[in-house]
Amino acid sequence: MATVVDVRRITWAIFWKLTLISLVGGFAAGAVVGFIIGFIAAIVSGPTALATGPWPTIIRVSSGLVGLGVSFLALNYLLANSIGKQIGSKKLVLVDAFAAGEK
Repeated sequence: MATVVDVRRITWAIFWKLTLISLVGGFAAGAVVGFIIGFIAAIVSGPTALATGPWPTIIRVSSGLVGLGVSFLALNYLLANSIGKQIGSKKLVLVDAFAAGEK
């Protein structure tokens, strides 16, 4: 079993990249989704209804969900990219538990 000290460098290598991608990607994706939904809402309800109707809540929630999706995809990409790569003197390895004889 690995200790905290053993995995700190691998964790840091993944964490800082994930944080940066999540902030920039989440902001950009949220802005794009907010623009698209705002544009559709302006066509459907008129530009004055954007400030008072349910549209601000819909835009905020959908932008947040898209930001979470970007964070998940970033984590998935970074983990897949880190498996098998040597970071410092450690390597992250993915092992099939059943093939290794574990139950």
